[in-house]
Order: sequence, then structure tokens, then C-alpha cells
Amino acid sequence: MTLKRLFVHYDNSDRSRRALDMALSLADRHDAHLIGCGVETYPAVPGFVGAQVPAEIYENIANEVRSALKQARDSFEETCRKAGRNDRAEWQQVEGDPAHALAIAARCTDVIVLGQSEPEKDPSHIQALPDDLVMTAGRPILVVPYIGAPKTIGSHIVVAWANTRESTRAAMDALPLLQQAETVEIVTVNSGDRDSLPGADIARWLAEHGVEATINRFDAGVDPADAVLNHVSDSGADMIVMGAYGHSRLRETVLGGTTRSILKQMTVPVLLAH
Repeated sequence: MTLKRLFVHYDNSDRSRRALDMALSLADRHDAHLIGCGVETYPAVPGFVGAQVPAEIYENIANEVRSALKQARDSFEETCRKAGRNDRAEWQQVEGDPAHALAIAARCTDVIVLGQSEPEKDPSHIQALPDDLVMTAGRPILVVPYIGAPKTIGSHIVVAWANTRESTRAAMDALPLLQQAETVEIVTVNSGDRDSLPGADIARWLAEHGVEATINRFDAGVDPADAVLNHVSDSGADMIVMGAYGHSRLRETVLGGTTRSILKQMTVPVLLAH
């Protein structure tokens, strides 16, 4: 089982260049087709303000957006050409709200690759893309940390397992990556009494698909995000697979949650599914 169509949001930023580098690496490993996508979007202007803005201002903004998109396309195509993927890469351009437009464009792909936003640098709609797309696109999201990806990617994968629908979706979406990994570990935290052998069922399912995984269980009382991130650091893992937002995003924003904590503190690529 392999990945066949990879999708990367590309706007020629450092963030998107890191995402493209990872997407190219995965495309080579899986002999997959790569789609780069730019979004033509404009700042929202309230009606009572917009009526006062001269038409030439809107035209100048439109020209700047189109120019930036052309530069992004040229950069994407040149990067793919240098990687020897001219015949296995294409550029798409969509218009509108980024999250909505990208979600529709990426529906029939295997993985959406995004770069993690840098704190206090990217606009709010870019910072929210991983959250918005994992909830609306129906596809797994692979987020590349802003500090850069490890030299090896997907060789040693940690599956953060919680016996939920979201965790199940993530593990199954990640199967092509897990099947190519040298080491797969299942990490369970705070499982309580719901499952006398937490992680055993998913380990059995993975084994039936050719993936031998070990299980690491952490006792109740340990913060799940800290446990996963600490284990990744200690074990030298180079990717995390996890379900996203078992609780509502509003609850995680207000009270904190595993998804939000890991996305904020991630040091290796994270594959999310909901």
C-alpha cells in the first residue's frame, strides 16, 4: 500500500518550502503524484469601509495577489524541476477563503502537507489551517515543524493511541507510512479501566497489515501531550501519528488539550486525522 496523490499548500514562504521539501521526499518514496496549490484570497473589508475605498486600491491589491501567486507557482515548478519531478507534479490555483478552498481542492488526495506556522509571524488564517483542514477536508494532515524536519522522516513512527474514532482514523490513514517504517511504537496514556490492555487491538490490526509495533503505556496522571513529546525525544522518533480533537476545538482552546499542545510544541512532523 502506497500514497498516490500528495497535496501541499504552497505560497513561497519558508513554511511552505519546508512542506514542499517533505512532500517531495514522500513523493519519491511512494512514487506519488504531487499537487502544489496556491490560494487567491483577499483581505476581508467591511461593507461600510469598502464603499469608501477607491477602485484603484482594490486593483493594486489584486495585482499584488496575482504577482505573489505567479512567484509561488514559478518557485514550486522550479523546485520540482530540480527534484526531477516535472512529469509527476502539477500546480493548481483556487480562490476564496483558504481553509474552505484548500479543503475542496484536496478531497481526492491521500495526504495534505502543511508547514507549521511560526509564532507571531503568520496571519491568523494561516495559523488556523491545520486545525481547519483536519476538521473539514476529510483527509489526513501532515504538519512539518517550523524548526525543520529530521534528516530521516517516517523511519521511526510513534502512534499516539487513545482508542477513539479519531485515533483509529489516524492510524488507518497513516498505514502506507507505517508499512514503510523501520520502527513503530504505540504510546497510550491515561487509558484507565476502559481497556485492560490499551493498545493491544490496534497493535493486532497493524500486525495483520504487516506492521510490527511495540506498545508503551504511561500511567494515569501523566499529561498526554508531555508523555508523547517526551517519548519522541527520548526514543529518537521522527514522526507522530495521532487523532485530532477528540474534544471540541473550543474546549481545547479554552481549557487546553493534547492536539493543541502537540501542534504548539512539535519537533517532528505530525500526521493528524479526525
